[in-house]
Amino acid sequence: MVGGARAHARLLVLPVVCSLAGLLGPAPASAATDPLDIGGGAIFRLEPDSRYQQGCFAPCMCPIMEQKNVRGTFELRPSAEEDGVTRYAVEDVNWTVPEGTPLRIVGDGTYSIGSPDALPAVQHRLELDLRVGGAPVQHFDSGWVPATESKGIAISVSVNGMYCWDTVLVIESGRVPDEEISPYSLAPGSTFQRGCFDPCACPAGAELQLRGTFSLVPLMASLPLTELAVVDVRWEVLSDSTSSRIPITGFGVYQMLGDAIPQQRVALDLVVGAEPRSHFRSDAAMMSGPFPIDVVASLKGISCLDTVLHVAAQEATGEVCGGVAGLSCAEGERCELPPGQCCCDRLGACVPLPDACPTVWDPVCGCDGATYGNECEAGMALVSVAHGGPCGDSCLVADDCAAPEQYCRHAPGTCGAGDSTGECVPLTGGAPGVSDPVCGCDGVTYGNQLAADSAGVSIHHSGRCPPPPPPPPRPTGRRLDPRDRSLGGAER
Repeated sequence: MVGGARAHARLLVLPVVCSLAGLLGPAPASAATDPLDIGGGAIFRLEPDSRYQQGCFAPCMCPIMEQKNVRGTFELRPSAEEDGVTRYAVEDVNWTVPEGTPLRIVGDGTYSIGSPDALPAVQHRLELDLRVGGAPVQHFDSGWVPATESKGIAISVSVNGMYCWDTVLVIESGRVPDEEISPYSLAPGSTFQRGCFDPCACPAGAELQLRGTFSLVPLMASLPLTELAVVDVRWEVLSDSTSSRIPITGFGVYQMLGDAIPQQRVALDLVVGAEPRSHFRSDAAMMSGPFPIDVVASLKGISCLDTVLHVAAQEATGEVCGGVAGLSCAEGERCELPPGQCCCDRLGACVPLPDACPTVWDPVCGCDGATYGNECEAGMALVSVAHGGPCGDSCLVADDCAAPEQYCRHAPGTCGAGDSTGECVPLTGGAPGVSDPVCGCDGVTYGNQLAADSAGVSIHHSGRCPPPPPPPPRPTGRRLDPRDRSLGGAER
C-alpha cells in the first residue's frame, strides 16, 4: 500500500474540502488582489459533479449527447490585477474521462474574477487551451458569467458557446487541503534510458540516474481501484559523463488495482528538457518491491526507439515543505530549498533551526538578496542559499549597477514593487536548451530562469505567462461619414 498507514488514511478522505481560506497562511493585505485567497498558488481538484459532454445543444435538434464523469486536478497561481479584474494562471490541467477507453485532457489557461466594464455584480471567466485525447489543442471559454457564492470554482467552458455540435466541460472544483497532498521523492535505482529496445537491433542507451520529487493527491477510492493524481513533478536526469542536467516536469495519474493481489500503474504527461509534452504509460505491475511505488513507464511500450523511465519512489523522508501548496514546517524548523533554487515553488526539506553558528567567514548569498557570513547564519535567518559567495551590489533599478553587463534582479514575485531591493547580477548572454518556463516581470514567457537573466528580466512567477486580455469589443452599428454628422448638426 502506498506510503504505509498514513498514506492509506489519506486515501479514504475523499470528499473535497472547498474552503479557500487560511490553508496557506495569512491572507494578502488586500483581498481584492487575491479574492480566492490562495497566496502564491494552490492545487484544485474536480468534484464528482464535474462532467464531460459532447453532442448537440440548442437550437439544433439532433439527439446525440454523450455525458461522462471527469476527474483530476489543476494548479492556480495569481497572475495580474487590472480594471477591477484579478487574473490567475491555470496550469497543469490534469484530467481524465475514465469511462471506456480513458481520455486524457491536458492544458492550461486563465481564470478571471471581478467586475469587468464596471458591472455591479462579480463575474468570472475561465479560458483554457486543452488537448482532448489525441485531438489538436482547442480553446474552451466560459465567457463572463455571474460568480456564485461557492468558495471553489463552479463554471462551464465550451468550444462553440454551447451552440449546436459542441464539447463542454462542466467544472465543479475546490482547493485540495494541505493534509491531502502527500510528497514523494524518487528512490535510488530510478533511471532514465533512451535508445533501442527489442525487437529492433540498434544499441540501447545508457541508464542515467533520475532524481527529484512529486506529490500525490487522492481522486477516488472504490475497490478494487484507488486513483491518485500525480502533481508537481520536478525531476532531473543526471549524466555520468558531463555536469549537464535535463529537467523533467509534468503530472499524471497513479492507480492501485486489485485486492488480494495488488497491482499498480501510472500514466504521466511529461516535458523532457525542451521537447514537446509526451505521454508515458506503464503496464500494471505487482506491488512487491522494496518501494511503495515501483513502475516502468515508456512512450511506446519499451519497443524499438523508445524512452523508458524506471520510477521507484517513497514518501519523502522527513517533512517536505514549499512546493505549489506552500507546505509549512513545524515550530523550530525552517524550509531549506536546494542551493540555487530560490525560484518557482520548489520543494524543500524541513530542517531544525540552528542553536548557534560558528564565527568563520564563509559568505553565502541568501535567497532574500542579502549576504550572510556562512550557511548556518542564513539558516538562522530562515533564508535558503542562492549561491556561494557574497551577493552582488543591492539595487532598485538597473542604473544602480556599476557594471554595464549587469542588471537588477529582484526576488521572484516582487518585480521591484514598493521598496524591495534586488541584486546586481551578470547578464548571462545565453541559455541552455532546457524547458522550465517562467513568466518575466515584463509579461513575457522565458524558457528558464537563465533565459530571463540573459534578457535582464526578473521573474514574476513560475510557468508561462497568461495570454493578454482580449481587446475591448469594437462598436457595432453603421459608421456615419462626415456628411451624416454635418447633416445631423444642421438639423439641430
